[in-house]
Parts: sequence; C-alpha cells; structure tokens
Amino acid sequence: MALLVVRAKATIEKYNMIGAGSSVLAAVSGGADSVALAHVLSRLTPALDFRLQLAHLNHGIRGDESDADAAFVEEVASGLGASIITEEVDARALAEAERRSLEDACRQARRRQGWAPAIVPAFPPCLAILSPPAGSAQCRSAPPVRRSLALPGSGQARR
Repeated sequence: MALLVVRAKATIEKYNMIGAGSSVLAAVSGGADSVALAHVLSRLTPALDFRLQLAHLNHGIRGDESDADAAFVEEVASGLGASIITEEVDARALAEAERRSLEDACRQARRRQGWAPAIVPAFPPCLAILSPPAGSAQCRSAPPVRRSLALPGSGQARR
C-alpha cells in the first residue's frame, strides 16, 4: 500500500489535482477500487493538507445488498475518520419515468447529486477530480492505472 500512496501523491502533485486547504469528496461504491481510493486519500490528507469526505449513492437496485453496501461505506468512513454523505435514489423508477436504461438512470442519478469537488474512480481505473471553482466545472484526470492493486490485510476491500 505504501508504494500506491507514494505514486498517488506524486501523480496528484504532478497534475496539481488537489490544492492545499481544499475539500475533496470521494465517491465510494463499496467495491475494492473505491475503497482503496478512500484509503489512499485518507493517508494523503496530512501531507497534501485537504479535508476528505466520502459520498455514497444507494441506487436501490439490489435490495438488501445495496443497503449493505451503504452500511459498509459508512463503516469505511468511520474507520478512516472521514465524514460521509449518503443518498438514496430509486433508479428503477427513474429509468421508467425517463425512459432510460437502468445503467443510464444510475449514471444520471449520480450526476444530479451535484457533489463537488469529487474524486471518482472510473473504469479502467483512473483518478478523476471534479473541482468546480466558483461554479465552473473542471475535470482533471491522471493517466490510467495499468494493473490492479490489492489491499493486503486491510479487510476492507470487497466486491
């Protein structure tokens, strides 16, 4: 994990992705990639001088499993000492009402939250930071990570 933190810090500094004194909102699904991102960012908060918050949007499409993911993300936030924002949306109803696919309805629901600044893990895994200063949207992203990395012994990464 130490090497991952060092590389993430170097990339964030190289691309000037997080300014000192800023607030960063990391979108965390509860999957391995976003939980790893939360852990890395948590370890970088002292060195880069930013405030970390986590965000979780429960789409409600998997019933109890979706609720378990939300609870897990709350545990991750608590363990990291980070505050958390959680929201729920009925993605199936949104898809039906707007005649969208379920996948597109979930995507639209995330966009409508307006959470910013936000860091979102994407596929292929990369780091993107949305940081709209004074209402203008910007997206800065780092090059994709070429391999997957595990969190040995953390017990908090799952899919």
